[in-house]
Amino acid sequence: APRNKVKNLLSMEQWWSREKQVSWAQLIEHNASVVINTAAFSGDETANVNEETTQAMSQFLLYSLKQSIERHCDGNAYRNKWVSIFSDELSMLASESSDVITWLQDKGRSYGVICVFASQRIEQLDLDVQKAVLGFGTLVVLNQLDVTVAKKIAELLSLGTNTWADADIINLEPRHAIIRTLLDDRSVPPFNAKVDDYFGDYDFATMNGYEMGMAA
Repeated sequence: APRNKVKNLLSMEQWWSREKQVSWAQLIEHNASVVINTAAFSGDETANVNEETTQAMSQFLLYSLKQSIERHCDGNAYRNKWVSIFSDELSMLASESSDVITWLQDKGRSYGVICVFASQRIEQLDLDVQKAVLGFGTLVVLNQLDVTVAKKIAELLSLGTNTWADADIINLEPRHAIIRTLLDDRSVPPFNAKVDDYFGDYDFATMNGYEMGMAA
């Protein structure tokens, strides 16, 4: 219920009372790169929040970002200006409402929005969100053990004579993926790709300026 969401948001008093605040419009205007951590566990037991509050905050932030994009980014795609949104756990953003995700999939591109969403299990998502996510131009599929989900993905990957079976998804080797994407707005037959072992590659860590112990 909306009353519960408001209660959860009000419990984050320290978020709203910060001395320095920056709006989405300012971040978009300055093409800023921002990481927002809404994780329930911060490492400090006194600062932890419950999962319901985390979900409410995540959804609030995404909805307010969508509103700002509508106000300030109309026609951005024609000006070759983009807003990229990354989420490493889509279920936290769309656990109860699919409206924003479907809007981003249906209309976001004309506003210059590029979405990169990840979900551990597609079945965690609302059906409308599943349709939106699976309808994006590029789809990267990792190992999936649920037969029902694997069959659904295999159907999406099968194009013409290029057919895939649920076993292809279930039997994917570690650090391998199946990729479906577009080239010049035309569909490319899905293909297998090997993903680098970023945590095991110390050269990658050095090039990007962090210690592997910290990254892990």
